[in-house]
Amino acid sequence: ASTLHEQAAIPLLAAHEMANASPAAVVARLRAAPYAAQFRDTFGADALDDDARGFQWATLALEMFQQDPQQFYPYSSRFDDFLRGKAPLAANEMRGLALFNDEKKGNCASCHVSEVSANSGAFPAFSDFGFIALGVPRNRALPANRDPAFHDLGLCGPDRTDLSGPENAGLCGAFRTPTLRNVAVRQAFFHNGVMHSLQEVVRFYVTRDLQPQRWYPYPSRKGGAHRRYDDLPAQYAGNVNT
Repeated sequence: ASTLHEQAAIPLLAAHEMANASPAAVVARLRAAPYAAQFRDTFGADALDDDARGFQWATLALEMFQQDPQQFYPYSSRFDDFLRGKAPLAANEMRGLALFNDEKKGNCASCHVSEVSANSGAFPAFSDFGFIALGVPRNRALPANRDPAFHDLGLCGPDRTDLSGPENAGLCGAFRTPTLRNVAVRQAFFHNGVMHSLQEVVRFYVTRDLQPQRWYPYPSRKGGAHRRYDDLPAQYAGNVNT
């Protein structure tokens, strides 16, 4: 999406997110919502009379919400207090932070930036907002993955089509680095939700290249080559960050 306004509409209509059939279906839900009167008070008495206009107001509300720092990113955690010099971290937490930041150890901060920006003074979102291919295992619980020919290739499709040409093959399998804010309360991890605990995620990072058999299927025939990155077509295996 080229604007926050465009982005706000995507999850409302995406088949694997909120799965509303159309903008009109979203507006129909708004008309029936307990806050419909408040919506009309905000955007006008006729705000929900027209489907196109109602959808535009709805996405405008989401667009503005995502830019409200007090509502959307207050940065009010204990770690933020630590960065402000208002609260200490325990000794084990300091060891964990050192491991997180150490380029020769966890090296997590290379993608999940953990420090206040030297340029802007902005507090860390724990993401560099870049894209990376990790070769996470295929999630066989997803209905789409019942088709062995289906692959979610991130930047080069199928949802995104502007980078799907052969000249962009090096981007296939790459996904946006997520923020780690509130990561401890999540119940699914990575782009396909294949893992369900932070322990499992860390174990994957540590052992993926050393013990691939822990994460990927064994070959179907005895003596066959072990197939790494079972959720990527073989021609894109070289895109995985190692």
